[in-house]
Parts: sequence; C-alpha cells; structure tokens
Amino acid sequence: MTSLPTTKPEEQVTKPRIKITLKPKRNEAKELLRKAPMSYVWNQIASFWLFGSSFIFTIILTHGLSPSDYGNIGSALTIYNTGVYIAAFGLEDATTVFVPRIYSEHGKAAAAEIIRKTLLTRLIALFLLSVGMLAGIPLLAHALQILRIPGTENLQNVTLVPGLNALVFPVVFYVIGTGFMNVFAAVYTSIMRTRLTFLVGSVSQLGVILAAFAAIHTFHDIGMILWAVGGVTFATALVYFFLMLPLLLTKPDPKEVKQKFAPVLQMGWTAWLTNLINGALLKQVAIGLLQAFLFGSVVVGYFNLAFQLSHAAAYLLVAGLGGVGMAAMAASYAEKDVAALAFAWRAVSKVQVLLAVPLLGFCFIYAQQIAVVLYGAQYANVGYLMQIFLLFNIVQRLGGGGSNQAALFVVGKQRLSLWTQWIGLLITIGLGIWIVPNGGAGFGGAAGALIAVGVGQVFSEITQLILSAYYLKRIYPIRFSLKVLLALTPPMLITYFLRPSRYLKMNISAGFIHIPGSLIEIIAAVLIFTLALIVCLAIVKPIEIDDITMLSQVNPKLKPVLSPFASGNAYIEEQL
Repeated sequence: MTSLPTTKPEEQVTKPRIKITLKPKRNEAKELLRKAPMSYVWNQIASFWLFGSSFIFTIILTHGLSPSDYGNIGSALTIYNTGVYIAAFGLEDATTVFVPRIYSEHGKAAAAEIIRKTLLTRLIALFLLSVGMLAGIPLLAHALQILRIPGTENLQNVTLVPGLNALVFPVVFYVIGTGFMNVFAAVYTSIMRTRLTFLVGSVSQLGVILAAFAAIHTFHDIGMILWAVGGVTFATALVYFFLMLPLLLTKPDPKEVKQKFAPVLQMGWTAWLTNLINGALLKQVAIGLLQAFLFGSVVVGYFNLAFQLSHAAAYLLVAGLGGVGMAAMAASYAEKDVAALAFAWRAVSKVQVLLAVPLLGFCFIYAQQIAVVLYGAQYANVGYLMQIFLLFNIVQRLGGGGSNQAALFVVGKQRLSLWTQWIGLLITIGLGIWIVPNGGAGFGGAAGALIAVGVGQVFSEITQLILSAYYLKRIYPIRFSLKVLLALTPPMLITYFLRPSRYLKMNISAGFIHIPGSLIEIIAAVLIFTLALIVCLAIVKPIEIDDITMLSQVNPKLKPVLSPFASGNAYIEEQL
C-alpha cells in the first residue's frame, strides 16, 4: 500500500498567481527606469512653464504691436510653425523609442551612434526645408498677389516689410534654431535627463520673452523680433550641443553589433503622419465642414474655443508623460521583455486616468464658469460645447490616453496605430457630413463638429487599446479605472450641489488687482474638489499593491506616497 506524499508545513505556501521577473542585463536599463518617476515631474513642471511663457509672449506681442503688425507677425509665425512641423519628420518620437531601447540593450556608445545619425538627418532636413522656404515663399507671396485670394492681403507684399518676402530670412533662422533645439531636448528626455531640459528650456523661454520685449521697444520692427527670438532658440540649441558633446564623442564599441538606422527613419515617417492627423487634420477637417455648410465665423470661433479648452484640460496634468512615458516603455522592452513592457504600459495608463480624468470631470461641471473667466460673458455658450467634447475626452483618457499608441510604437506596430488614426479621421468626416448641417441647435453646427471629432478620436483610442492588449498579452486595468470613477463621483456631486458662489458672492479689488467672483468660485471649488477626491481615493484604494511593489523598487520614495491609496495582496514578484 502506497502512502500519499507528505508536504512539510514550510512548503505549504501559496504561490503567486502571476510571477514577473525583470532582470535587465545592463545597468543602463535600471538607471532609466529608476529615473522615470522624477523625470515625469520635471517634464510636467516644464510643460506648465512652457504654457505660461507662451501666454506671456502672446501678451507682449498684442500689447506692443499694432493690430496690423500683430497680424503680420501672426502670419509669419504660422509659416514658422508649419516649417518646424515639416522638419520634425517624426524624429523626436523615433528618438524617444529607439535611444532608450538601444541605450538599455547595448550601452551608451551604441546610443550615441543613433543620436549622431539622428542629428545628421535633422541637419539635412533643415537644410532642404530652408532652401525650399527661401525659394518658395517669395514665389508663394507673388502668386497670392496675382491671384488676390481673400484673406491673404498681409501675405501679398513681396518687397516691403511687413511683406512675407522680407520676413523669410528671420523665419528660416527661427525654424533652424527650433529644429535643433527640439531634437536635442527629445534626446535628453529619452535618457531621462528632464531636469536638465527643464533648466535649459526655462532659461530659453525666459530669454524669448525678454528678447521679444526688447526688440519691440528698441527696434519697433517685426523682422527684428523674429531675429531676436530665433537667436535665443539657436543659442539654446548650441547649449544643448555642448552639454551633449561627451555623449556624442563616445567611441563605438567594436564588439557591439552596428545599429541600423533605417528602422528609425521608418518609425519617424509613420510618427510624422500620425502626428499630422492628431495635430492638424482633425481640427481643420471639422472647421472645413463648418465653413462648407456655411456656418458663420461665430460658430467656428465657438468650436475653436471649446476644442482648445477641452484639449488643454485633457493634457494639462499629463503633458509631462509625453516623452517620458514612451521612453520608460522603450527601456522596459529592452531585449524584447514583453512582460516588463506590459507593466510599464499599464502603469502609464493608470497615471493617465488618475491625473487627467478627475480634472476633466471638474471642468465638465464648471465649463461655463471657466469659459466666462477666460473669455468673458459673451462666450458663456462655449461652456455647453465644452461639456460635449469633455465627455469624449474623458472616455479617451479612460481608454489609456496616449499610452496605447506609445506601446504600439515600442513593439514596432506603428503602422497599425497610423491606420487606426486614418480610419478615425474618415469616421470624423463621414459623421460630420451627416450631423453638422442639421442646424445650430442640438447636434448641428459646432456641437455636431465636436461630436464628429470626439467619435473619431474615441474609435482610434479604443482600437489601439484592443491592439495593445493583444500584443502585450495583458488586460487593460479596467478595475482601476472603475475605482477611480467611483472615487470621483462624490467630489463631483459635492462641487455641483455645494456651489461656493452661494457663499462667496463678491469680487476682490485692490489697486490694479481685480479678481472676479466667478474666479473666486472656481478656486474655492478646486480646493473642495481636491480635498474630497483625496479622501475618496484613500477610501476606495484604486492602486494595486502589485504596483506599489514594482514602483518602490524603481523608486523607493514612491512607496510611502502611494501606499495609502493601495489595496490587495501582492501577487507579483519583481526583481529590478
């Protein structure tokens, strides 16, 4: 008779249901992942400063120039922005994917080789673009002068300032400086040196403000303004270059396999087309539909304000994740570690939900007050349009925001991401043709255009979410998102029913300072909302203990901060 095998008490331990072991073969991967949380913080602070400095720059231009000169410099800056966009060629996105991965897998020398080739490609692109602008813009201005297309009067003078021909040289100079500055900043972000980019970028933005102010009050010439701010960006690019020289001069390791640059160019091309849809085409298609169905400039203006405010709310607290999140995923994917990438993808998705969705929920309640504070009582109706578009932005962020596209780029499925964006654009066009012309009320007009854009964006996001989950073999953190929504419900109800305006019906005026009552109401509501949200998150505890276990090994300082909001048992064993 055989006896059953016995098990010692110390062996009767429940094994983890999931076991993920992350063992990067190089210290570089550990270094990048440990820097990721603080890199987000510095990048986010830099985003706040960029937003504020851009606002100050606009105020300086509008107060220091006549309406005519401001219109002329606005036309020049439009061409500048177009030139910067064309010259980008998606290299910043490709750099953020390939540099951290190669740095993690093959070390500093291999990454330096890719960076050198990227800078050379940017140099060639800027040279070709500059030649094209110097030769083509005067021809364009001359053609506009002959055709006399309405609305292009400021661009038709080809010989005199403020003619476009006279501004082409400072515009090209400005484009070159910005092109190099952006690619250097992208490289530093990809290796998690965002504190450096924050310091250099902050000084650069301050320099732009001071240069614009000095040029306006010294020369009273829009050409000199462009030369001055272009000089600041060119100087910033030189500072980045000299700081990066030790890395650029790193000698290649003869034992390492030479890295191919063709995949970088291929990803750059795909990223460029993807950004073209997100950055320009969706909005321009909607505006084109409004104009095609003969809606006036007021409706177009309402659409534009609602679109901009909603997107600003969606990106305000997660702008710092832009390059850092993708770089962290790329570092996690070193040596094709799908499990590590899946964790990074879920972590970035959770951050998107936790930071963006509550702000969007608050803006949904106070949309009308926000529109009035920013633009005046005559734009109160923009608040209702904002609420429509904010709903789509909330769904998009709950679906992961930009984390799904970043994950697809990292695993080399960027073409699938591009196709989802193009299909979303076609949905926007088709839906817009159907609902935009139905009238100004209800779903027509600006509301219809916002719905069309929102549906297209949500389709692309959810499709990318499904594709990311399939290729990474992990389920999207649905439970986490539901818990965040549960914790968000009481604060939204409190701020909706307990309106601070019922108790703060006053303005504050002291000398040159005047704070309207609507702004006081928003500030008070933000404080109440934030306090209630923190309490509810501590009760609901949406963060899983697995996340704490992993993140604390990336950065131990995160554990005491996140632990009050975590629950569950540790199912994952990590070694980092």
